[in-house]
Amino acid sequence: MNFIKYSILRLALSVAAFFASYYVGVGFVLAIIFGALIGFAISYLAFPRLHTAAAADFNRLIRRKPKSAEADKDQAYEDQLDETQRAQEA
Repeated sequence: MNFIKYSILRLALSVAAFFASYYVGVGFVLAIIFGALIGFAISYLAFPRLHTAAAADFNRLIRRKPKSAEADKDQAYEDQLDETQRAQEA
């Protein structure tokens, strides 16, 4: 949940910085670049606890899950089938 909050906050800050830069008249491309940089900098510097919590949430989301006992059994069975097929071919 913290990852979603932090992402939405960063997006809102980036969009606000984009429109502010575009309103000042720096041009479309530079406004995009300024919006991304300013949004990143403000969210990183002003919300460090939310940044850390979002990183922890994302890490839990993508971390590999340990194999279950059933997956080990399946792998052993597949290895056995492979070995018998190779022995029959030889």
